[in-house]
Amino acid sequence: MILGVIPARFGSSRLKGKPLADICGKPMIQHNIQGDEPFIAGRMIDEAIEPLLFDLEVNVSTLAKKITKVDELKNPSIPKVVFDYNNFALYFSRSPIPYVRDAKTNLERIKSVDIYKHIGLYVYRRESLLKFTNLEPTDLEQIEKLEQLRMLENGFKIKIVTTDYDTISVDTPEDLERAIRHYERFLKIKETR
Repeated sequence: MILGVIPARFGSSRLKGKPLADICGKPMIQHNIQGDEPFIAGRMIDEAIEPLLFDLEVNVSTLAKKITKVDELKNPSIPKVVFDYNNFALYFSRSPIPYVRDAKTNLERIKSVDIYKHIGLYVYRRESLLKFTNLEPTDLEQIEKLEQLRMLENGFKIKIVTTDYDTISVDTPEDLERAIRHYERFLKIKETR
């Protein structure tokens, strides 16, 4: 059985009342399965689920998309992820990783190496989710403010699925404004069809 749970934190430190933030007349939580990613496509959910369906060794999976814009690379609200040759996460950070030492500009960085942003949709086997929710916050998690580091610090292996789909993560008032503009454009296009 596959069950979808919408993770939503009303007391978010960067955007109070985030799940109920208004996006064109509807609270954000009514726009999709992921609380702070209101425009996740159904195909993205399918992509994230697939590793658990076909590999019994995979207990947690999540999505990543290649960064193509300098503003995404520089934005600390957009977590970055590096992963090994088997697509298991090595580290997540709010800073650009991997750091391309020889690049002279951020544009050169994203053109010279694949840098991925993390899309915060997780798929867990039940046992792994129960274990994770009983763990205390860890040092790296508290430093970076990224809960997925709690998993890595406790030995979880997180399968990274790369996707071509993109989404808008809403973590700050500026992100909310961007999401509203995005949805307004979508509604206008829908009206003209």
